Amino acid sequence: MTQLYFIQSNLHLRPSFLLLMVVLLQFLGKVLSLFHPLLLWILFLLSHH
Repeated sequence: MTQLYFIQSNLHLRPSFLLLMVVLLQFLGKVLSLFHPLLLWILFLLSHH
């Protein structure tokens, strides 16, 4: 009984969870594009150490 309810609630939450994941991925993409030169510089320094 409880397991069935859990599965139903999971199915209900899935679209919003996917939407949240997409928003988080877009946010991460923006952050990475902002810090891209910095990350490249850090990788360059680390590789030449």
